[in-house]
Amino acid sequence: MDPRGERTSDAPVRKVTGGETLTCRDVIGFLLDYLEEALDPDTLAEFERHLQDCPACRAYLRTYDRSRRLVGEVGRVEMPQELKDRLRDLLLGRLSAGQP
Repeated sequence: MDPRGERTSDAPVRKVTGGETLTCRDVIGFLLDYLEEALDPDTLAEFERHLQDCPACRAYLRTYDRSRRLVGEVGRVEMPQELKDRLRDLLLGRLSAGQP
């Protein structure tokens, strides 16, 4: 797959139900649904066939999935109480002064 999302593999392109050609761009568009197991059976089958034939899309999928999991693992940082108090005081002060 090149930077524009176009297929670079020499493998034949499979047909999606309805006669549409499944491209690398299509695969990228389906990634989140694929990872969340939300693809219909026909689309899933075509998606997986495309991955078998396209090493660039397999690499992209691995990177995408790894990035998504890493983002999910990053914990939220709790705002220090002093900062919460200062922010609350600032907002209350502006509200009572009639400032937006």
